[in-house]
Amino acid sequence: MLRLQGPATRALLAKGSAVDFHPDHFPAGWCRPLALDHFDVQLNCLDDEASVDVYIARSLAVSFWEWLLDAAGEFGVEVL
Repeated sequence: MLRLQGPATRALLAKGSAVDFHPDHFPAGWCRPLALDHFDVQLNCLDDEASVDVYIARSLAVSFWEWLLDAAGEFGVEVL
């Protein structure tokens, strides 16, 4: 599980999916499975401030992490 937080979280997720991540369509408390880039993930929206938990199979975690860092580069990603 990875937790994504920050004002660019929804824009980052939109880079890998055609899903509308606006708070009206993906509000706090919602979970949904989807393909993010080519990875099958489960997203859990924690709050309206764009905190999202991303669940992914352990066998795909490293590849997903590499895609995520590449996709987040334009937003000034910070890994904590």
